[in-house]
Amino acid sequence: MLNKLYLAYLRKVGDSLWDELIREEARYRWFMRNAAEVVGVLESVGATYALYKFRRSFEHVSVDQDILVKVEDVSRAVRSLVSRSFRVIVWEPCTVTLSRSGFIVDLYTHPFFAWVVYMDGERFIYCCVDEVDVKGSSAKALSREAEVAVATAHAVYKEHVVLLMDCLVAWS
Repeated sequence: MLNKLYLAYLRKVGDSLWDELIREEARYRWFMRNAAEVVGVLESVGATYALYKFRRSFEHVSVDQDILVKVEDVSRAVRSLVSRSFRVIVWEPCTVTLSRSGFIVDLYTHPFFAWVVYMDGERFIYCCVDEVDVKGSSAKALSREAEVAVATAHAVYKEHVVLLMDCLVAWS
């Protein structure tokens, strides 16, 4: 669970932990439904964005949805999400955190920690984006190569710990 591999683990040993697998699969579907809705909101307001820390080696239930958003598009994206019952929890210089019924969205202009920017978010948005499928809809996400850089930087600069999932992202 701490390495963000719980769903993948349960899928392998599902018969012995069937009830847990059913709960985790439901959580995954809930997360992806919400993720697809947020992507739809960003698309509807014409925001320039990229899902960030989204593409992983294994499907998993994240604690939040991280998205890089062009600075000029943040206010429009926030207004639209608020109109859909999201609440602004934190508004900082490089990120806005919103929440609705336990689903957390972090809109980043630049990845940062402790008020220090450690990567150029706009550079990623403009040079390192692929189309991905999110619950049947097309979405913009960081390329696999960019995800390796982001996962590594995030582990080192923000979390100060490297998870097994981070290693698997790099290896795959």
